[in-house]
Amino acid sequence: MRSKAQLSVSQIFTYVIALFIVSFVLIFGYRSIAGLKETGEKADFAQFKSKLESSIKLSKGYGDVSNEVLALPPGYEKVCFADLDNPTAYRFSAHGLISNSLDYVSGGTNKVEKNVFLIQDGGGMDSLFVENIKPRIESESETPTDDPKTEELPNDNPCIEVKNSNIRIRFEGQGDKTAILTY
Repeated sequence: MRSKAQLSVSQIFTYVIALFIVSFVLIFGYRSIAGLKETGEKADFAQFKSKLESSIKLSKGYGDVSNEVLALPPGYEKVCFADLDNPTAYRFSAHGLISNSLDYVSGGTNKVEKNVFLIQDGGGMDSLFVENIKPRIESESETPTDDPKTEELPNDNPCIEVKNSNIRIRFEGQGDKTAILTY
């Protein structure tokens, strides 16, 4: 017959092994789920870029107009568009990261080709390059200015608010470029 001390040691050993196995499964599972989430977000980002590029190509002809709803990965609050032919056309006063990036482009030493900026909820930013775009503000009366005395125009940058991880965007063909604006 076994003593109580021998029984206790074998139970403790069993619990330690079980705790080790459960911990290993939890850590491995967490890392796997986090990796899947990151991969899904990268896929959503690539799908957004692909859909944006195809919408621009389809609306490139002069007079072509299309309204689209583009899905973004979660965590973005705005999508802003810059004109690399004229990087100082809009001041992006509310978004210092964009202004700094475009100031670097207009400095001429190293051309950074990013013209679509996705502003994250926490203040971070992702960016990408899309060919043949010409951002526009919504009203002709609200034209951009180089006057440093002007504090801020009511709509001084071509940014689109993200609602429910989607943006509503209008593409207007101008022949060689596609104008981008909200609708």
